[in-house]
Order: sequence, then C-alpha cells, then structure tokens
Amino acid sequence: VSDQGERVAILAELARLRIHQLGDLDAGLEDLLRAQKMNPEDPVVTEALGELYRHLGRWSELEQLLLRRGRACADPQLASSLLCEVAHIREDRFGDTEGAATLYRTALNTAPTNLHALQALLRTGRASHDYQAVARLCEALAEMEAGPGAAAALWMAARIYRDRLRNSELAIAA
Repeated sequence: VSDQGERVAILAELARLRIHQLGDLDAGLEDLLRAQKMNPEDPVVTEALGELYRHLGRWSELEQLLLRRGRACADPQLASSLLCEVAHIREDRFGDTEGAATLYRTALNTAPTNLHALQALLRTGRASHDYQAVARLCEALAEMEAGPGAAAALWMAARIYRDRLRNSELAIAA
C-alpha cells in the first residue's frame, strides 16, 4: 500500500483485531505505535492507544499521549479537559498532588469555565491547607454558579476568610 493514510488505517484495524479478537495486546500495541509514528495526529490511533494504555495500566505513556493531544488541540475546552485527565492520573496513580494541582491550574487558565478543574483545585487546596487559594476559588465558583450554589460558595469563602485566615473584612466582602 503506497498511501500513508491508508497504511495507518490498515495498521489501526490490524491492531483492533489483534487486541479484541486475538487478545494479543502486545502485538496490537506495536501496530498502534507504528501507525502513530506514521501519523501522530490520527484520532483513531490516538484514541486506541489511550484505551490500551489505560487497560495495561501504562500511566506514564497515557499521560504523555494526553499531554501531546492537549498541546495539539485548538479547542480550549477539550485541551482543558485533557489536562484534567492528566492531573487526575498524577494525583491518583502517582500520588503527586502538587503536580496535579499545577495541571488543574493550567486547565482552569486554559478554560476558565472548567468546573471540574475548579472543584479539583478546591480539593487539592484543602488537602494542602492553602486556604487563601481555596477562598479565592470559592469566589470564582460563585461566579460560575447561580442561586443556592453561588450562595453556598460565597458562604464557604466567607467562613474561610473568617475562621482560617482571620480576616473579617474579606469575610464580610465575600
């Protein structure tokens, strides 16, 4: 086959058959890696690699794959979502809460309306006792939410300012 796109498609299909029909994960992985070398941006190959890495528990490789996808992505929402997925891997699989928090911050900067990133930063901020950051994140959450959700977020920010940071002026302002 002379067309590279066609070769990539054939390798991806061969990998699918080896993995799902024959149960030969290693051979399927080799096929996918060869296809990826030919076309690193092919969405079918990238998705199949991601699924296989998850299945095999190859978290470092999955992390790198997701980071490359995020860098190549023009859609800020999708890029932010991919960064959150990498952060989740860092946090849960490697126990790197600080590294995860950095990625969650980048995800939130990439797409300021990413509620998942904001909630994850709230969780990691509480775990690290960074109450100043948690209070600011609560205020940001209140801007995204409406009604009772916004009120609850502001109440949480006010309590943190008052009880943890001992700043009654900021508590009243929240």
